[in-house]
Amino acid sequence: MTAPTTFPPKVEAYLAELNTHLEGTEPAARADTLLGVREHLHDALAAVGPDPSDAQVQAILDRLGPAKDVAGATDAKAGRQRLAAAWVAPIVLLLQLVGIAGSIFFLPIAALIAACVIVGLSPLWRPWEKITSIVASLVGLVTFIAAIAGMMMAANDCYDESTGQGMDLDTNTPIEGTKACSDVANSVNVGGVLIVALGALALAALIFLAIRGARRVDRTA
Repeated sequence: MTAPTTFPPKVEAYLAELNTHLEGTEPAARADTLLGVREHLHDALAAVGPDPSDAQVQAILDRLGPAKDVAGATDAKAGRQRLAAAWVAPIVLLLQLVGIAGSIFFLPIAALIAACVIVGLSPLWRPWEKITSIVASLVGLVTFIAAIAGMMMAANDCYDESTGQGMDLDTNTPIEGTKACSDVANSVNVGGVLIVALGALALAALIFLAIRGARRVDRTA
């Protein structure tokens, strides 16, 4: 349907106000909203009759809602569409990996927080997937830090069997005697395997969710 070019003065004033509130909106979304509202008003006025009264016109505008609210709904919809673009899923995964792998430097954790925010706002994922993504990100972060800490502890608490010397982690002094590095390594290996397995599971979940989000791009457009 083609929207009419003229309306009652009160409707024209409403459309002018709506157009003003939409000035910061993307051109395509702005045009779609204006056309949709004009068509809606045309149909509503046609249903009333050829010569609607001011009260009838006002009632139609009241049902449509304030122009500011209509423009706000358009901006919100445009924002959701931006977060449903093809770049969202791969960028989220990249931010998650950077945030996890860079967690020992602290600052890259901001990337992980940004990824969680995007996932929470994007329509590409269902609620349970959003929760899973955030939890998997935190699990990946914790397991990565734990794995690095475990390797550092194992290295510091062992000594070279060829020399019989090394450093005691508690006292930070050289140790000698029959204590073997393998005793510490065995205890670390058990926990290390569990940590690596949990981290790998978290990573697999993040990749799986990124793929699911990427496949929904066209459906949410």
